[in-house]
Amino acid sequence: MASLKPAGDPITLADNAQIASIDFAPDGRTLITTTGAARRPAQVQQWDAVTHKELRPGFPLAPTQTDLQTGTVWFTMALAGLDDQHLLAVSAGTLAVVDLDGKQEGAGLPGIAAITVSPDRKTVATASGATADNTVHLWHKP
Repeated sequence: MASLKPAGDPITLADNAQIASIDFAPDGRTLITTTGAARRPAQVQQWDAVTHKELRPGFPLAPTQTDLQTGTVWFTMALAGLDDQHLLAVSAGTLAVVDLDGKQEGAGLPGIAAITVSPDRKTVATASGATADNTVHLWHKP
């Protein structure tokens, strides 16, 4: 890390914000942050990576939840979607495609414990919760 240098001043979130996830949009110009804690709504914000200014008003997601019977933690996060106009939001174990203002498009996919997006942004991989069949499913946009 000694060869890295800061890229301007840091992005400062609200005083009580706990960072749950951060992700860059594919073009590298937008940083997506998700902040929140258990039993409190999470907040998704989108930032200009050069100016460090918020690009649009943030929007809420449901808080992180824990299934006490299985021990599965249903985390909350948002990351870049499969195109420039959508994000993938995981909230309380349900994956949804949302537009940049947080409006959900289509039905959500419940039971998601982990998610990643391929580097080319064409495929999403999801893993189910502790009570599922221990499989990873691959998804792509039709």
